[in-house]
Amino acid sequence: MTWSYTGPASGDKDVVRFLIADTNTLDQQVSDEEIEYSITLFTDTSLAAAYVLRALAAKYSRLAYTRIGEEAADFRGVAASMRVQANELDPGGTTSGSMNILPSFGGRSLAEKDILYTNDDFVQPRFRRDDLDV
Repeated sequence: MTWSYTGPASGDKDVVRFLIADTNTLDQQVSDEEIEYSITLFTDTSLAAAYVLRALAAKYSRLAYTRIGEEAADFRGVAASMRVQANELDPGGTTSGSMNILPSFGGRSLAEKDILYTNDDFVQPRFRRDDLDV
């Protein structure tokens, strides 16, 4: 796994790295390959950055509170701030998974209504317009 950063003008990978503030060589958070994967999922760099931030928040949530001898570290605040930053980059929650399931409804056109009425698996309405017409 590689890590590189030359500035946001060098391409989408570095724009995402800039947006998630992973620009310090001595404190590398995400590999180039992970960023490139997020860019394949979301071509918009802000959405790709939000996706990476949510992954980092999950990573730090797992660590939560760690104590080794006298030393202790609390990562809950880090995870929370990453979620806030992800929400700022993706206010609609597109990368959070909550928007991946969209509602579906039928009857938007006459042709679609005719198809639905002939579908045996479609739950038919109790009544239709002009049902009582003779």
